[in-house]
Amino acid sequence: MRRASVSGLIAAFGLAGCIGEAPPEITLYAKRDFRGVRETVLGPIPDLGRALPELDDEVSSFEIQRGVWRLCKKPRYRSCRTADESMAELGEWDLDNTISSLRPVED
Repeated sequence: MRRASVSGLIAAFGLAGCIGEAPPEITLYAKRDFRGVRETVLGPIPDLGRALPELDDEVSSFEIQRGVWRLCKKPRYRSCRTADESMAELGEWDLDNTISSLRPVED
C-alpha cells in the first residue's frame, strides 16, 4: 500500500489555507553576545520567575527568529520595550538582567 505524503494530503483536502505561519520565536540568553544558559520561547510568558526561573532577571541578550516581541521589566507585561530584531547586549535599553515577562506582539 502506498503512503500519501503530508503535502499531498494537504493539497487533496484543500487544507493549504488552514495551515498558518510559524509561531513567533525568540531565544533568550543569560549572557551577552548570545552566550550562556539559553531558552527558546514560542509564546507569552507572564512571569519568567515561574516559567523559567533560571532566566528571571538574568537575560542579557536575545535572538528573534520570528515576530515582534514585548520584553518587560515586571511580571504581567509591565514596563516594556518592543523589539523586532535581535540584541547582543541589553544595556543600552536598560533591560540587562531585568526581564521578568515577555510576549509576542499581536498583529
